[in-house]
Parts: sequence; structure tokens; C-alpha cells
Amino acid sequence: SDYFGRLIYQTALNCGCPCREIEIVNCRVLYETTCKPGYYEECTRIPRVIEEREIQHECQDCFSEYQTITVPTQIKECYPVFDEKCTTSYIAQCSTSNECTRLYKTHCETSGYSQNCEKIPYERCSPITKCHRTPETKCRPFKTKKCQYVPTTRQEKREFKKCSPYPDKKVPTSCNGFINDEKDIVITKTRQSIVAPSDNDLNYNRKIEESKPIRDEAPNLSSLSSIYALNPAPDRGSIFPLSKNEEPDKEDYNYALHRNDYSSELLPSPINTKPGSEFGPITDGFKPLDSKLLKKYYSVDPYDTLS
Repeated sequence: SDYFGRLIYQTALNCGCPCREIEIVNCRVLYETTCKPGYYEECTRIPRVIEEREIQHECQDCFSEYQTITVPTQIKECYPVFDEKCTTSYIAQCSTSNECTRLYKTHCETSGYSQNCEKIPYERCSPITKCHRTPETKCRPFKTKKCQYVPTTRQEKREFKKCSPYPDKKVPTSCNGFINDEKDIVITKTRQSIVAPSDNDLNYNRKIEESKPIRDEAPNLSSLSSIYALNPAPDRGSIFPLSKNEEPDKEDYNYALHRNDYSSELLPSPINTKPGSEFGPITDGFKPLDSKLLKKYYSVDPYDTLS
């Protein structure tokens, strides 16, 4: 169907202008995020160019153009002819003459018993008219014309269908240099660890507005790893700042501190600010970053110990 569609367009609608296939390279950038563990999670977004090749059909456009051309033709040429018309008449010319015929008549005289006869000649004349005709021609001049067709040329404007050239555009064949101006984007995320941060770290982390990952699945209380993989609420004395009117709840803190276990309500593990004075979990477990940002999760199995 695509072939016949292009054939109809090329012959009927596009004056038979040629078409060609060109390979178009579409470039788009995907960012791959990699993170390395540490007190701060440093994640780097590295741009990667994806080449998508596509075959497109490109046809030369048809347009009309009027041109003045010379075409052969014939014209009728006439020139005058001077002639004469003549009439010839024959006029009779007659002459009359007498034509005589000699005749003889017999004349007899009687004397006695004898008779003497003799022939006496005489003429008998009758008029005879003889005619002859002499031609007499009378002419009068007249003017006429004689015409004939002679070959010649004339100028004529005619419409011509032409094909425009292919557009002179640079078609990229690769995506080299597509992200020359792109730079790696470094995103720093804080880890939630029970190791007490220093004052400088605490002040730094309070400036970071960190969104909480959403975990909908139910906790698995049989594993310490699953508990630490969940997102705990901000704990008292942690790196999250308190509001103006909020005071730390010492009961919950002491309760969780001396209890040294993990409740089913997933209370945050206390931060042991005085190592060696009280029992408390020490771990390198941390909460994961946003799954939309990270391709990989880094976690360390937590463990309990006494200090």
C-alpha cells in the first residue's frame, strides 16, 4: 500500500517527480544514574546518547513555471497582381459584287418553207454579297491579389511542470557531538545512619530538603535488613530538624534506647550519642533513594553489637 500510494502521488499528483529514501538519525539523551556509598550518597547522572535510525521518503516538489518559447507556425501572405480582362468581338465586313452568267437563247426566223435558227448569247447578272469578319479585342486592366502560406515562428507562453531539487539540508549520520554542552550532574543525598553526625554535618543536612521514598509493602519483622530498608519516620535527635514548638519525647527515646529491640510499629532506632554508655543498635543501614532517580540500591546488612 505504501508503494502504490507513493506511485500515485509521484505520477498523478506530483508530476512524476522522483523520490528517494534517506536515513534519518534521531538523537535523544538518556541519563543513567550511578551512586556510590558513603556518609553522603553521591549520585551522578551520566548522559548517554541513544541513536534511533529511521527511513524517510523524500520527494521533489512539483511546481509550475511559465516560459516564453518559439513555436513554428504559418502565415498568409498576399501581394497585388495587376491583370487585364479582354473581350474579343468579330465585326463583319461585307462587299457586294455582280456575278453574271452568260446564257444562250435560240432565235429562229422562217423564210419560205425553211427556218433558220441561231443562238444568241446574253448575260444574266445577279448581285452577290461577300463578308469576312476581323477580330477586334478590347482589354481593361484590373487589380487582384495572390496569397500563399509561408512558414514562420512566433513567441508563446506555455506552462511547464518542473521538479524542485532535493532540499540541501545536512542529515546527521551519527550523534557524535550531540551533548557537547552537557555536563554530569552530581546529586548528593544524605544517608540515615545511627552514627552520630558532627555539628557541621548536622547543619549541612538541615539545609537539604529530602523527599521520603514511598514503601507500600508490609514490613517483614523477621529480618533486620527489611526493617532498615523501610523508610522510618524522622527520629528524635536525628538529622531532621524540629519545628519551633516541638520538643523531643524523652519517654519514647529512653524506651527505645533501653529496650534494645525493634517494635512492630517501626519506631526509629535511637542514635547512640554516647557510645559505650547505653545499649543500642549500631549499623550502617540506610534508607534508599528515590527509585525514579536511582538505577541501583546500595545497602549493608545491619547487625547488633554491644559497645
